[in-house]
Amino acid sequence: MKDPLLLSFTGGVLGTLVDEVIHWLAVWLKLAQTTTGHYLSQLIFPHQHVTLPKLLMGEFTHILAGGTLGIVVFLILELSGYDYLLIKGGGFGAIMWIFHVAIIPNLIAPRPFIFRTFNEAVIDLATHMVWGIIAAWFINITQNKKSNKNVFVFKFRR
Repeated sequence: MKDPLLLSFTGGVLGTLVDEVIHWLAVWLKLAQTTTGHYLSQLIFPHQHVTLPKLLMGEFTHILAGGTLGIVVFLILELSGYDYLLIKGGGFGAIMWIFHVAIIPNLIAPRPFIFRTFNEAVIDLATHMVWGIIAAWFINITQNKKSNKNVFVFKFRR
């Protein structure tokens, strides 16, 4: 498969799966009580208890969003160059965390039924950054790109 959009979607899904493993490991270790799937199910089904079908819908939504945003990581790398790609991926993941925990929930359901603890917020930030790093890394190895920081030359008129 050589299609960059499918490969970048796959990179986003791969990063999301690692994100999920870390979240579920944190729940298993009792560092957290919920995963992103729990949280997203509350955005989809506000003020309802999380049942298995709703949790699975939240997890599916998380994987779909992660894959879709993998395409955005690809576009960022194509526009800005592949140098510092892990920093760019992790930085984009951190920005997506802000949207995930602060902006989108308040647009959809300002008072979610499930509230995240401090540990869950920190774990979520870390996993968003890991997602971005893995997505950028996967895109880089499948596209076989090198640094292209000199591709875009900005000329200013005086």
